Amino acid sequence: MELLHFCLGSAHFQRSFCRTRTEGQKDEDIVQGLGYMRRYYEARAATRPCEANYNMGRAYHCIGRMDEAMKYYTRSIAVSTSRAVLMGTN
Repeated sequence: MELLHFCLGSAHFQRSFCRTRTEGQKDEDIVQGLGYMRRYYEARAATRPCEANYNMGRAYHCIGRMDEAMKYYTRSIAVSTSRAVLMGTN
């Protein structure tokens, strides 16, 4: 189910970039896209935290929220690094 939420969130973000959309429609698409991405994140973070954090970073990056994107990118790197240390592959 989380993959469906990821796809729907991504589709809403892409749709918000259409030139024919009004500002209100673009904002609505972004809000709906973030809602789907949050559902994806909540479902995926427990089993694949690195992937979930990276994809949330990409979502925020896509809509221009670099402050939020950096937060999730940093978490993704931290999870990846800690897993590498635990596995002895650092």
